[in-house]
Amino acid sequence: MLLFKLIFLFQILYCGTERSAVKHLSDPAATLVNLTPVSITIDSLLSLPYSNHEILFHGNNLFRLPDEYRTYIIKVYPKCWSLENDNDYHLVCCDSFYKRTFIAEIPDPNCTESIRSGHSEEFRSCRRQIDSIQFVTFRGRNFFRFRFYLLITGVLFHDKIHKSLGQSKNGIELHPVLSIGY
Repeated sequence: MLLFKLIFLFQILYCGTERSAVKHLSDPAATLVNLTPVSITIDSLLSLPYSNHEILFHGNNLFRLPDEYRTYIIKVYPKCWSLENDNDYHLVCCDSFYKRTFIAEIPDPNCTESIRSGHSEEFRSCRRQIDSIQFVTFRGRNFFRFRFYLLITGVLFHDKIHKSLGQSKNGIELHPVLSIGY
């Protein structure tokens, strides 16, 4: 029983390591993020320049890049999703031809950074929407059973390139995802 309590406590407290406060909107500059979404296409999002700023490689939780103060709404075709080690939902988003991809992540609403951000309910709602869509599980990934599009609203985030499934060539993600529509 003690082991289960420790595992539960770990899941609540663990929010990842690299720039986790920025990813969850709980960093000191989070109040300056413009949460009014601007419409963007996948082509425009993926044409933004890659940032090799040193904070990406040192996990600085207290600093945002200039682009990371923007919120976007984008039409995507989701391919698959998986539950990451930090309990975030990792959603692979595609263009209409399933050729160009990027990642959108929905944070764990129960981790301390999410709770501190005040966005836990938004994260929980997004996860419920993804859970409600039919999928087939194969090799730890949940593939959607049919082709459809979503309107995803999220804050732009620069991630370092680490060859994660669906990662764009410029390392740009929407993290956190704040809402999902149809």
